[in-house]
Amino acid sequence: LRIGVMSFSVALLVVGGFLVVQLLVASDLFRIDEIQVEGGQHLAQEQVVSLSDLKPGLNTFSLDLDLIGRKIEENPWVREAQVQRVFPRRIDIRIEERRPVAIINLGYLYYLDDRGEVFKVLDGNDTLDFPVVTGFDYHLIEQRDQQSAADLKKIVALLEDLRRREQFDLKQVSELHRECGGGFALYTLT
Repeated sequence: LRIGVMSFSVALLVVGGFLVVQLLVASDLFRIDEIQVEGGQHLAQEQVVSLSDLKPGLNTFSLDLDLIGRKIEENPWVREAQVQRVFPRRIDIRIEERRPVAIINLGYLYYLDDRGEVFKVLDGNDTLDFPVVTGFDYHLIEQRDQQSAADLKKIVALLEDLRRREQFDLKQVSELHRECGGGFALYTLT
């Protein structure tokens, strides 16, 4: 009799717990009514929300936050996206955007970020107020050639050093060219 009562009690608790969870999931108490975005400079809040496919009224328990973060990271400006639930009715999105430091000519013009990564083809809305990097092969960059990656990081470090200088600074540099022998040529504006 004790085993039967215990078994029935456990089954009743499991079924009751399941029903309570289903009731909470279906409840309007956990419907999204606010989406906050932090960290965007190039992307407006509306653009980030659009990338996430989040809409007011969705249930917070039905969301795959990792998938939403990966969708947002498909935008070339986004280095990393973190999506969090803030109970009961809010979603927070924090993005880290890439910071361009140069334009690299690989047949098309791309941005080069502060970590030495090529990340975006330039379009008509992008600014061209950066030094141009030349002497790299698109196919080697695409295949993640170690020497090309190391050279791009050296160029980023050089650009950062020039940015901090007071005399002969980054404003006077128009192009950095990687030579065949592994050296770099620096071309000035004047």
